[in-house]
Amino acid sequence: MGCATDTKSDEDLSWRRLTSIWDALEYGRPKRIGHALCLFDDPSLVTYILDHDIHIEFCPTSNLRVGTVKELADHPIYRAIGCGLNFSINTDDPGQFECTLNSEFDLVQPFGALDSSLVFENSRRSAFAFRN
Repeated sequence: MGCATDTKSDEDLSWRRLTSIWDALEYGRPKRIGHALCLFDDPSLVTYILDHDIHIEFCPTSNLRVGTVKELADHPIYRAIGCGLNFSINTDDPGQFECTLNSEFDLVQPFGALDSSLVFENSRRSAFAFRN
C-alpha cells in the first residue's frame, strides 16, 4: 500500500494560479487537495479531478478571512455541488479563525443545496485510515 498524500494549493492570492493545482497533482500525486479555489477556471482540471476521484477540502471561513474568496455566494463549493465533485467542508485552522465544523456547515448552507450526508460520505471514503 502506498503512502496517502494531501496537499494545499492556491490558498494565498499570490499563488492563486492553476499551475499550483497542476503542480500539486503532478509532483505530489495527492489523494486530497486543500482549497483548490481556482479549480473551475480550467475545465480540463475539473475533468482530471473527477476522473481520478481526488477529494477537495473546502475551508470557507478561512477563504473569507484570508480574502481569497470575497463573497461566500461566489465560493467554488457551490459549483462543486453541481458537478458532483468529491469534496468536504473543513475548518482549516479553527483556533485562528474561531470556527467549528458546525459553523462551517451553517455558513455555507444558505447559499446552496448542500446535502450534508453526501459531504459526510465523501469525507468518510476519502479519509486517510488504515484498512485491513
